[in-house]
Amino acid sequence: MEIVVTRTHVSEAQRRAVARLRLSKRFGLEVLSGADEVIANFLGAQTEVCFIPIYDGMPRYIESLKEFESRGFSVVDFVPVSRAAGDLLMLEMDCVLARRSESTLDCQTSE
Repeated sequence: MEIVVTRTHVSEAQRRAVARLRLSKRFGLEVLSGADEVIANFLGAQTEVCFIPIYDGMPRYIESLKEFESRGFSVVDFVPVSRAAGDLLMLEMDCVLARRSESTLDCQTSE
């Protein structure tokens, strides 16, 4: 698998952006774990999460969400992508995430 990274000059305001990550593929979580320095600058992210794996090695939504939560993100919304043919079971959904604010973290620890 080849990953191409291109860097361009951007201002600090532009660096605080939202990432669109394709983590439903086999090596998606490895890519995320190798991008911690870059991910730390993002205010939000969007990724596909898998509810029913369609091939071996595909990370399940729980694994993907744990990885994002460990990096300070929380779920904002889920948007359906695909369902299993012939029934209502969800295969994949787009997951929109936002970085937790300090006030959100304070609420979690005060319980």
